[in-house]
Amino acid sequence: MRTFGNFEKDVLKFMVYHPEPQDMCAIALFEKFCNCYLIKWTEDFSKLILVYDKGENFADIRRKVFDIVVLLNYLEKNYYIGIFPLNLLKSKQIFNK
Repeated sequence: MRTFGNFEKDVLKFMVYHPEPQDMCAIALFEKFCNCYLIKWTEDFSKLILVYDKGENFADIRRKVFDIVVLLNYLEKNYYIGIFPLNLLKSKQIFNK
């Protein structure tokens, strides 16, 4: 098991202590920690579109999004969590309705 940074610990606490952790959606993490409401990407991952609050620092948001994605990937790869797609449109995006 690897050690987690302070930002990752905050994300993990939010995931674990969420009122209904089994219903945790990835967009809730991005909205809470990045103020990001839509993430869309191309099939080959060459382009990423983020919709976020005006006035936020894009470099900071991009770093946090990357950190969350790496953390989720680690947790899923080591079977600590399961990630299941809920997007009925089958498009390459997640968003908060």
